[in-house]
Amino acid sequence: MRHFRDAVSLCTLCSKVRLLTQYDPGISISRGNVFRAFEPKPDRRSRQTGAQSKQKFIKNPEDRDYELSLNPQPREERMPVDQDWTAVWPTAQVFRPSVVPLPIRMGKGASVVTGFVPPSKYANVELLKINNFLHLTPPAVEKHCNTIKKFMTKFPEELKDEHLRREHFPLEITTSDFCFSGPAVRHPDSRICTLKINLTDLNLEERARNKLILLLEDRYDVENDTMTIVTDRCPTRKQNRDYAIYLLTVLYHESNRVQPFEESKSEHDDEKFIWDRSKAKAALEEYLEICKETDERDSSSNIEKFGCVMTKLVDEGETQENLEELKNASIEFLELKPFSIEAKEISN
Repeated sequence: MRHFRDAVSLCTLCSKVRLLTQYDPGISISRGNVFRAFEPKPDRRSRQTGAQSKQKFIKNPEDRDYELSLNPQPREERMPVDQDWTAVWPTAQVFRPSVVPLPIRMGKGASVVTGFVPPSKYANVELLKINNFLHLTPPAVEKHCNTIKKFMTKFPEELKDEHLRREHFPLEITTSDFCFSGPAVRHPDSRICTLKINLTDLNLEERARNKLILLLEDRYDVENDTMTIVTDRCPTRKQNRDYAIYLLTVLYHESNRVQPFEESKSEHDDEKFIWDRSKAKAALEEYLEICKETDERDSSSNIEKFGCVMTKLVDEGETQENLEELKNASIEFLELKPFSIEAKEISN
């Protein structure tokens, strides 16, 4: 309690002295009527005494290029027109009305007396709630680009072709950046990573490819033959990117791995119709062996054509077009002559 009273007495004394010096210029509390600069942490090892010490720590008022005042002029009124704004607002920070030389107004008007004019920027809480982009002005962006330009390399002209670029860089990872007004600079959706790759770029066998499609489920696009992995479990983008790469690695090695129960896989367990392993091909080959003695024609091309038609029918389903193609392929393979029923008029 005693220390508190001493502090209050000292503050009262300083206020009285400040008032006396303000109204009576003849009164001075400094020695020699000079201004002494204050150093919070002076270098004790290089301390000097006498006249040298006075020259180091004392500064004359006429040597200052500014005036000491109880009501200083706002910085926005002292700013030159051609100043470097990147030095005034170098990084993202809270809005400060005394620094921004713009007549900004925001919010809802108080009453009819003011004509519902939005409040000015001073003491405006609405301007403090949102994020500003005063640090991302065109000169600031250009300055940043020129700074990091020496660390960048020019994009190769040969890779401007999309097909060539996909051949050398098959893996595609997509992320998103957002500019929004909110309590934090980081948008929650900016952490999401989307990985895409074509299955043909993985160089998998037919068995491994079918197993990978089963593991992917709805993440596989049949039309484009691409797999898509979306990761958003981790809090940062880098963690989600590493997790997506980890999932791709695990899926690749698991699809190449052969489990003991996979050896007993039959034709009905296949993910799609395989003509080389089907019973239809074995039946056609057996039929050709029987007719080989009397038939000397080469029917290997007809078997392949019939296999393509049969595969399309099983994979796409029984449509009128697929059934018509199967009928024509069967007639061509068996060398049957097409027949037609002609309607004849019967006279009584």
